[in-house]
Amino acid sequence: MIFEKQFQKICKYCDEILLSNFSTKEIVAVSWLHVIREHSEFTSRYYGLFDKSKRFNLTFPLKSFFFIFFRIFKNLLTQKNKLLIIGTPKQVDVLMISHFLNVNQIGKDNDFYFGSLAEEIAKLGKKVVIGLINHTDQNSKYVKSKWKILPKIPRIIFGKDIGIYYEFKILKDLIQNYFNIRKLNEIGDYFKKKVIHQLKKELFSIDTINNLKIYYQLCELLKIYNPKSVILIHEGHAHERVIFKALREVNKNIKCIGYQQACIFKQQHAIKRNLGEGYNPDIILTSGENPKRILEKNFSQENIIIKKLGSPKYIKKKSQNFSKKKNYCLVIPEGLPKECKYLFDLTIKYSNKFKDTKFIWRLHPIITFDYLFKQKLIPSYIPKNIILSSNNLEDDIEKCKWALYRGTTAIFTAVANGVYPIYYNHNDNISADPLYEVENRSSVNNISDLNNLFKNNSNRHKLEKLKKSAEYCNKSFEKYNLQTIKEIFNESKN
Repeated sequence: MIFEKQFQKICKYCDEILLSNFSTKEIVAVSWLHVIREHSEFTSRYYGLFDKSKRFNLTFPLKSFFFIFFRIFKNLLTQKNKLLIIGTPKQVDVLMISHFLNVNQIGKDNDFYFGSLAEEIAKLGKKVVIGLINHTDQNSKYVKSKWKILPKIPRIIFGKDIGIYYEFKILKDLIQNYFNIRKLNEIGDYFKKKVIHQLKKELFSIDTINNLKIYYQLCELLKIYNPKSVILIHEGHAHERVIFKALREVNKNIKCIGYQQACIFKQQHAIKRNLGEGYNPDIILTSGENPKRILEKNFSQENIIIKKLGSPKYIKKKSQNFSKKKNYCLVIPEGLPKECKYLFDLTIKYSNKFKDTKFIWRLHPIITFDYLFKQKLIPSYIPKNIILSSNNLEDDIEKCKWALYRGTTAIFTAVANGVYPIYYNHNDNISADPLYEVENRSSVNNISDLNNLFKNNSNRHKLEKLKKSAEYCNKSFEKYNLQTIKEIFNESKN
């Protein structure tokens, strides 16, 4: 478990390495060095830094080296995971880089993260292509075979096979960086040395290698299509930084745009910092006025433009009477199995003791109920007052009076449409509440707290809280601003 001071210490030392004279694109490609935010899903990989009993192996990571060779030859033999194109892009003005998270995305015209933005840009007369970084177990050949109807906007599926030359170039460069990093062992205090020792292991991780494969695949794509602008989902991850680097190295005149599409937490780190040397976007587009304000504060002295774009998460507001709604509570975890378990366990315990509320369980698209059942993260028997939702978010929101949440962006859409937010504190050393800027927000620690909240306090008091929360959420995920789209994509980079 990581505490706030430890979190700040991790950020400090990882940033020092990224900004040091030893930093290269191979080091920037190490996901472990990019501290995204305070959630345990991101901080658990740093636990070993504070374990005094843990010894660090200073020898060359031969085991990792062996697995790299194994993956290289496996990929060369199968040849099923190459970069593939769905559609026939002949010319590209705007390349959008998003993520392929679930096979359910196959065949859909709207992108999971960008929504209809590609089509809006295309209406300006621009030739648009969407690149998808594949996070599933399915290879790119399979994904293309299942995309039966060609999409309106062509897709490019980034694969994990890049050819023997780049495979061994990546390996050679990583080995060279490994020996350069060894020189850092003589610099700094004991904690910094532990960070450097762990970095030597992380250099050869699958994440690092995959990030570098994206870098080289993109370099080849840029030479073929020569887009004027590239826009990618931006949270501060390592692959985003090496993508910006690839753009600068191939063509310094490409307009580099990052799109902040998820909520910004209190302890959000990676997206807020300047890495310099070609690793930053020229422009950051935000989902609303609130994230624009937060990022402008962080980049007030930097040569990075912050503009409000809006979000596909915006849902047109419907006038609903909170007092007249039935006792339905929407349960919306993040796309993390443990987060599902935390919230679902709480509602099961509540349902076994109290029968006054119905719960609608709603999953992030990256997770399925089948997966949770198979992993035994939820029991096979579910109380009758719990509904497993397969509806769209708008329908679930319309039905519910309450929303139980932790770190999900979906809470902004729910609250903006009149659903009362309830944050669940689950052994939090550092709160993961995305509504941290809203004063007097409601939170619970157990089922007794939840029951008291459902039953006590006047509707008038709750309506006052809901109004304040809704005003904040309305400014966090706003409707797409078509004027911003025109300004960004109709002008060339200076």
